This record gives sequence, structure tokens and C-alpha cells, in this order.
Amino acid sequence: KQWYQRRVVITAGEPQLEKLKVEGEDIKKDHDDPMVDSTLEELQNAWNDINKLLEEKDDALKNSEKSERAKQKLQDIDVLVADLGNELNSPESGNDTTSAKHMAKKYEILADEIDGLEMICEEVPMVESGVMDPVQAQRDEIKSRFNALIEPLEKKKEKSTDCDSALIPLL
Repeated sequence: KQWYQRRVVITAGEPQLEKLKVEGEDIKKDHDDPMVDSTLEELQNAWNDINKLLEEKDDALKNSEKSERAKQKLQDIDVLVADLGNELNSPESGNDTTSAKHMAKKYEILADEIDGLEMICEEVPMVESGVMDPVQAQRDEIKSRFNALIEPLEKKKEKSTDCDSALIPLL
């Protein structure tokens, strides 16, 4: 929104610049004064500098918005990874096939979220070459924690299958 407002202000000033150029050309026709040329050139250079600065600010603002979106997504996924980790580490959960399947489904959904996170994080520019962006570092840490959930999930699946197998002959 801010970059759009800046662009509107600059665009609104363009007709004024054109008007000044025309007036300057009219003055040059009447009076051969080199100061008019230099003033018009300075004005055009200042205008170009403003536009360049505006574009740089626009890019920075857009990158900041991408970074904030990625940080929010990372926080959301971090909560989901922590919840699934807590559920996997709980002795009460995953002891039957239904809850183990439920956790496996949560894991699959979370895997899709993390894949989507890759695309979001790739849109965020690196801070400097060779320097790890905090967004990238947080993404890598979440992926590592997520991958660490594979083994506990497999154990819960095995345990629930073993429990169900033991119950079937009793029925």
C-alpha cells in the first residue's frame, strides 16, 4: 500500500515536470541563457533520482512484505510441527490404529505445508551473498525438526499395528 501511495504522488508530479520543461523551452526561445539549460537539466536529474530512489524503496518494501509473509508461515508451521511432536511423544496418543492413522495424516498435511514453504522462502531474497537470511535459517531448523518426527511416527504406527493384531484373535 505504501509503495502504491508513493507511486501516485510521483505520478501526480509528472505533469508539473512536463509543464516546467515547456516553460523552460519557451524562455530559451526568448532569451538565450545557458542557466535555463542547466536548471532544466538539474531538474530532470533530480526527477530521475527521485524515481530511482522510489523504485529502490518499492523493491525493499516488497521484499520486506515477502519476508514478513514467510516469517508468519514459518511461525504457523512451527506450531504445527511442535504440536505433532508433542502428540508423538505423548504415551496416550497413537496407541490404536485410528489415532496412528490420524497422526500420519497430520504428518502428510504438514509435509505439504513444508513443500509450500519452500516456494515462499525462495521468493525472499538473501540478505547478502554468503550470509544466511534469518527466514532461510528458521526454515532449515523447522525442516530438521519435522524430519526428526519420521522415526517416532513409524514407531507409533508399528505399536498401534501390534496392539490391533493382538486384539483381533480376542474378538
